[in-house]
Amino acid sequence: MIERDLGKHEARIDAEGAIIGAIGMVAFALVAAFGIHAIGAIPALIVAAAAWLVVSLGIYAAVMTWRAVTQKRPGKAAPG
Repeated sequence: MIERDLGKHEARIDAEGAIIGAIGMVAFALVAAFGIHAIGAIPALIVAAAAWLVVSLGIYAAVMTWRAVTQKRPGKAAPG
């Protein structure tokens, strides 16, 4: 639906965000699964939420940095 309403570029951005969030959710699930028995439910869920945030933002930052480094900008000369 996003592709139909907003175009392929917006649909691609939305799909990438969903993938990054899903990878973060895997981190959440792993931390929660192993942490609940070790430190209890509430602390484990707090740490798992932090893991989701750190993993998702880390992947997002890596993707954005990679794009900035590899993106070709025609018509721009190197400084100096």
